[in-house]
Amino acid sequence: MYFDYKTEDYSEFLHDVDGVISSVGVKELPKEFSILKPGGHLVALQGMPNRRFAKRNQLTAVQTALFSMTGLKYDRMAAKYGVTYDFMFCGAADKDLKLAVQILEEKGIKPNIAEVLPLDDVNEALEMEAGHGKKGRIVLTMD
Repeated sequence: MYFDYKTEDYSEFLHDVDGVISSVGVKELPKEFSILKPGGHLVALQGMPNRRFAKRNQLTAVQTALFSMTGLKYDRMAAKYGVTYDFMFCGAADKDLKLAVQILEEKGIKPNIAEVLPLDDVNEALEMEAGHGKKGRIVLTMD
């Protein structure tokens, strides 16, 4: 299922989601938290670092205190929904992508992928989704 968050309110359709990787900024975080199931995880690529970020990156006590304060709003929001908030800097560097994979693995977040198809087969993928014949997601690749 595809949603354009700029024109559609995905929170009307999605709920009890295990995890969200947010790349659109802090304005969308409340809505992203609301679609998670209790115990779910949100990883923000844009937003504010928090205490968990500082601890994970072994920052100094002063830096940890500062990030604890700057991320407190989002940690409280996460607690309100009974979920976890993690922040990470992410670039195209291999190290950053490996960290993203590590966080997802630590949280036990595993996608249920039914089929991987090239982007050229988008119509076939849409037909498969519409038919609901597959358990899991259909992934399109640009390779």
